[in-house]
Amino acid sequence: MAIWRFFLLTGFTVSMLHCVSTLKPEHSYQLGRDKAQQGDQVGAIRYFDRAIDNNANFADAYFERGSSNIKIRNYNGGIADCTMALQIRPNFTEAYVNRGYAKSKIKDWEGAIEDFNRAIVIEPHYHLSYLNRGVVRFRTKAYQRAIDDFNKVIKLKKDISWAYYWRGTANKALRKYRIAISDFDKALELQVNLAEAWIGRGSTRMRLREFNEAIADLNNAIIYSPQDAAAYSLRGSAKGSIGDFSGGFLDAEKAIKYAPDYAGSYLTRGELKFHIGDYAGAMADFSKTIELDAERRDVYYNRACAKRRLNFPKEDYCQDIAYGNKIGFKLDHTGLSDIETDILKICK
Repeated sequence: MAIWRFFLLTGFTVSMLHCVSTLKPEHSYQLGRDKAQQGDQVGAIRYFDRAIDNNANFADAYFERGSSNIKIRNYNGGIADCTMALQIRPNFTEAYVNRGYAKSKIKDWEGAIEDFNRAIVIEPHYHLSYLNRGVVRFRTKAYQRAIDDFNKVIKLKKDISWAYYWRGTANKALRKYRIAISDFDKALELQVNLAEAWIGRGSTRMRLREFNEAIADLNNAIIYSPQDAAAYSLRGSAKGSIGDFSGGFLDAEKAIKYAPDYAGSYLTRGELKFHIGDYAGAMADFSKTIELDAERRDVYYNRACAKRRLNFPKEDYCQDIAYGNKIGFKLDHTGLSDIETDILKICK
């Protein structure tokens, strides 16, 4: 899952409303905000530049320029702007949140957590601080602590669909599948067009081997996000699990078309190839998956299975098993594990 995808698209950054005077810096600032709201972040940055040129202590202009930089994925620029805003206004809660978010995008997990913690000290009831911190904790596999943060968000604001989505994702990671489904249900009750929640619930149902229900959820995800590679990839895998290999391959190819660098698409296609006996093709797709996402634990197991079917030396395929175990692989009876469980005993 391109579970990162969900954090990037929502981008829990903050935009502020302020009264605007007729002074030139404030006028440029407002024009920049207008551009940002229209989706023209590059144009917005030009106006914020003008505002800052005319008032070097304009904290809000630095903040908003930082927000626009983050939206165009210039995370280092966003961090620098938020830092300037904080130098001018040290208790600027939203600047800490945005800087923490930008740090998380460059995988500065410790720095991100530190910024969210500072925001919480300044303003303990600001829900986005907990939401963003929870996502970082999820990313660093502190799942229960992430759930604690999402619970806090829900306590502060019960109508935040993303809080339920992320809590469901964390519960899924803890293998609390029914609880996860309840969370995804609530997220969809609040926001029916939240494709990520349809994907989350569908992928969780796959863990429970409820493949037809999973396909129905993923159909809905595709309705709301027609080019979502994760939705096509998962649906292709679910179709393969009920024997619809042609439908599975069509979905896998669409996923690759829409996102050629999404590892999950090749994993799905590799599993489908394995099931029809194309072990060499499966191994090639599993290797491509590893090339794109070397920390994806299940794919090492799958590649080992393909190598074994191709009569590779035991040392070769057991090396894949060993690395998968090293990074935390757990057999969960999905993918190829139903037909290849004995490989783990061979490779002890």
